[in-house]
Amino acid sequence: MAHRRTSSSGEARDIVKFCSFWGLILAGIAGAISFTIWFFGRLGISIGLFAQAKEICELLSQIGLLVGTALAAWMYVRNKSKGYKILYFVVLILCLVGLISIF
Repeated sequence: MAHRRTSSSGEARDIVKFCSFWGLILAGIAGAISFTIWFFGRLGISIGLFAQAKEICELLSQIGLLVGTALAAWMYVRNKSKGYKILYFVVLILCLVGLISIF
């Protein structure tokens, strides 16, 4: 019986889809928690840990979105010219620097 060979690009697309979905879920949950903390703060309810929790939720939200988009962007760029790959890594580094500035 002949064995069916699968390409690794199909597996890579599955990983990208998985990371994109769960990154979006993480970003959504963290965004909702961050919004709730912000809303309570606007109502005048303040607890000392709210500001730190809000920053952590914003960081998790950004990380979730970065994971999903970075993997999808790499799938697009990996077969392109060297210029595209350089631009990808420069922008990825800028995004990581931006994550550091949130905290």
